[in-house]
Formats: sequence, structure tokens, C-alpha cells
Amino acid sequence: MPTYKVGTEPLKTRKSMREVLCELCGKCMGKAYFSQAYSGLTADQAIELWPYLKMDIRVHESQCALHVQKQSG
Repeated sequence: MPTYKVGTEPLKTRKSMREVLCELCGKCMGKAYFSQAYSGLTADQAIELWPYLKMDIRVHESQCALHVQKQSG
């Protein structure tokens, strides 16, 4: 399954909006207010932190092109 990270772009303010990205394909799931960078988050961990991204993450889990390619060989 893909893992997710919070973008590492420089903060403009102390608590800026950062992109929540799939680490496998780089697709943005949405934006979150977060002051630190994270990587290697499972889908469940990302949803726990940002419940409003649940639908986007669950749909992406089944459709991530790179993940589907790896599974099919």
C-alpha cells in the first residue's frame, strides 16, 4: 500500500498549509495545517491526523497507478 508524507516545502508562517502527498506517485491528497514534515505514514495514520482527507486517501489507495503496477507484476 502507498505511504503518505507531508510536503517539505519551506514554511511561510509558523503553521502553514502543507500538501499531503502519496510517496509512491506524488499525487496530492489535499492540504493540511501542520508545522512539521512527516513521511512514511500509512493511510490509517494519515486519516487519523486529517479525517477530512479520508475519502481522497481511500479512493487513492485503490487507484494509485504505481501501486497497481507493482501488484500486477
